[in-house]
Amino acid sequence: MKKQVNYIMLGTGIVLLLGWSGASLAATPPERINVQGVLRDSAGNPVNGAVDMFFNLFDRPDGCAISEEGFLLSDFQSVNVSGGLFNVALGAGELNPAGASGLREAFRDNTEVWVEFTVAGPPTERLCPRVRVESVAYSLNADHLDGKDATEFIDTSATPQTKAGDLTVGGNLTLTAGGLEFPDGSVQTSGVNSLPPDTCFDNVGRFVVCGDGAVKDNLTGLFWLENANCFGSLNWASANIAAAQLADGQCGLTDGSSPGDWRLPTDAEWQVIIDQAAANGCVSPGPFVPNTFGTGCWSEGDPFAGVQSVFYWSSSTFASFPNNAWLTSLVDGVVFSSNKTFNLLVWPVRAGP
Repeated sequence: MKKQVNYIMLGTGIVLLLGWSGASLAATPPERINVQGVLRDSAGNPVNGAVDMFFNLFDRPDGCAISEEGFLLSDFQSVNVSGGLFNVALGAGELNPAGASGLREAFRDNTEVWVEFTVAGPPTERLCPRVRVESVAYSLNADHLDGKDATEFIDTSATPQTKAGDLTVGGNLTLTAGGLEFPDGSVQTSGVNSLPPDTCFDNVGRFVVCGDGAVKDNLTGLFWLENANCFGSLNWASANIAAAQLADGQCGLTDGSSPGDWRLPTDAEWQVIIDQAAANGCVSPGPFVPNTFGTGCWSEGDPFAGVQSVFYWSSSTFASFPNNAWLTSLVDGVVFSSNKTFNLLVWPVRAGP
């Protein structure tokens, strides 16, 4: 017996905003669309009883032509019909293809969604034309913007949030509290990109006295603290901390540097210095440091101040014995290791801007 259907589609989607303890949460909208209709047989009599029906979603109308083009998903349900009236929650039945996650993606990814009603029979009867779902059902994606889930946007509350992948900022990044934490665990709380442009150049020697408490090595590009004896003697951990906290206003600096810009030189960076001094003919008792031109041996103010013929720490740990670190002896131009608890001098360096 042929059946006909008169139908109305009603959709509701509600986003609830709940708040407690200062936090704002959004409820996930229910993935259901309420479908109401009237099912009659070919004689116009209301149908009664259970009727198996397919509710098929397409991304296009059909004009009553049989076509599977644009098929999105199917929802099979046993519908209770009383006096011809039926009321189902589309999305609550057996979805096909298997594994279909629900209605959300259908309305997220398609600007048009059409419903086709099929009575399972026997015999199977396809009712046409398809009916377009109007805008109310699109509230299923009320927690999306431009196809992106709400979790993909920045949460402006105090709740921690993680961004996977690169983050490109087209303007200023302002920190009102905290700092920038780097992969090595260090945190920079101020002075991000604070160094002014590098104007420390001349046409004369290897080293340039910048006039702001720093001396630039034109060979390596490193900036050395002009005062080679600002901190006195410290153990290795304290020496690293002191160097990392060095900033403009300390040790004669007016270079605009901030905590985190300065550090201890590595053993390799020390080796470059003492190798040049040895090549220049510097001898014990030193100090094994080149002069401004890079062709002779250091003397007071040429270019550094307060250089001592003693031992200076490097930042490099001795791999075979981690409780030791590499140091440089400016007495005889030798790099070797020593226990980190010993107190040695501190001479920080930094990179350019």
